[in-house]
Amino acid sequence: MIYDHAVIGSGFSGYSVVSLLKGKSKVCVISPASYRFAKDGYHRNKGLEFNRPFNKQYQSFMKSIWHIGANRIVDRLSLNGSSSLWGGTVDLEKDCRLFSRLEEIKILNLNRDLPGLKCNRELGVMVGRDGRIFETWKGFFSTYKDFVDGYVETIQKSDAGHLELKVTDGSSESTIKAHKVVICTSVPQLIQLLISSNLVPDEFKFSLNDHRMTFTTYKSVVDPRDCKVSYKPMVGLSRKLGLRVLYFPGFGIGPYVVDQTFTANDEKMEYVVKGKEPAVITTTNPESDFGKSIHYYGLTINDVPVTRYLSTVSENIFNVGHSTVLPDKPGPLTNYLLECAAQLA
Repeated sequence: MIYDHAVIGSGFSGYSVVSLLKGKSKVCVISPASYRFAKDGYHRNKGLEFNRPFNKQYQSFMKSIWHIGANRIVDRLSLNGSSSLWGGTVDLEKDCRLFSRLEEIKILNLNRDLPGLKCNRELGVMVGRDGRIFETWKGFFSTYKDFVDGYVETIQKSDAGHLELKVTDGSSESTIKAHKVVICTSVPQLIQLLISSNLVPDEFKFSLNDHRMTFTTYKSVVDPRDCKVSYKPMVGLSRKLGLRVLYFPGFGIGPYVVDQTFTANDEKMEYVVKGKEPAVITTTNPESDFGKSIHYYGLTINDVPVTRYLSTVSENIFNVGHSTVLPDKPGPLTNYLLECAAQLA
């Protein structure tokens, strides 16, 4: 069988693509369930693990070795992707009509419905129909018919004109064929896939942008250009520990004590890739805590935006993820991800 689309990744980006294509195309989804796909030649990159480093399903494994110092680039081989941390936040001040096409979710108003938080902007939190933080695996992919539990090693063009994906489940390999491939992985897994598929030179550079994020004690005054979310004590603790909860005893008790602020200050960071098996990735500034917001965006490869770069490799390979979007203000990226996914549908 040759699928119309093969989607790599099962986080919010992958869910958006598949949900919007549902009923229009024959779509296969490929995503590793856990760390067990690590095998000979794969390395654990502890520096890419954030917030849940002791949970095996959130460990980072790939052939490349990342030496990026204090930079906070994140990688997870989990069924919910990066959204497995706290779910997704929506900018309600933007056009949100596309979210009505996502049948599995509803949106709570952060300022109105969650008494332990408040924001200087109107934000929403995505929840499933059960009222819990939306998880793409439980809420959608666990019952998806064409879901493949495996790790994509390479993407190659076939002589017949379609694309072939070499997929391993840790013990055996198979080939999945598709006319179009949509990569919806973390940035590290995207870079790894481009390297292993020989879609980039042996040596190249890539860059990312980020709106700086700070955690400070609560202040009533805020720069209107920034996006500030204030937390009451138990909510702040849940964020620190990476707990996926909306309500628990004490959630709305006490004063606001902590501000998480996504600032209008934009920073760019450049990374250098050398070698193949394994490739070694370093950064031009290992002392920087770039990426602390986990909202980095705007990936370029050798100074070419990733979307344009992929189009020069193949007109049938696409990317939907943080690395693709170009936000016009700090804060949630979910709206931009959905808009990007809608362009494929």
